[in-house]
Amino acid sequence: MRGMASRRVFFIGLAACGAAWLCAENPPAKHEPPPLPAQAKEASIDEIEKLLRDRKDVFVLDVRSAEEIQEEGKLTGAKHIDYFASDFESVLSGMGVDVNKPCVVYCEFGGRARRAAQRLAKFGCKEILLPAGGFNAWKKAGKPVEGGVKK
Repeated sequence: MRGMASRRVFFIGLAACGAAWLCAENPPAKHEPPPLPAQAKEASIDEIEKLLRDRKDVFVLDVRSAEEIQEEGKLTGAKHIDYFASDFESVLSGMGVDVNKPCVVYCEFGGRARRAAQRLAKFGCKEILLPAGGFNAWKKAGKPVEGGVKK
């Protein structure tokens, strides 16, 4: 009986080493964010702030959850549609977005905003800007935020 137990431990150890070797040789693919559509580009936090200061016709869209906005706040004047909402496109079309004017779209770090930029491009937006680093970078840079309970 004792020999069987030690053989079992040996084979379990061997299997674990084999799995570790396979993972080292073939690491899992990283989750890459989707590419930006041709109409979109990432801009620095300072560039976004200047655009918002200089032009009053910019459409600003926050695609985070309502809970995130309630907790963290949002860019002043930003409209909100949760990226994961099933009615994203219909809510967007009801907002009166002028597709010929710049649109700034953001989320916490940038992943949802990149996906939303694809949706905005399909909607017809011609100029889509994403703040580099998302809302997190905006707050870290000390830029103005409205609302939120975390300061």
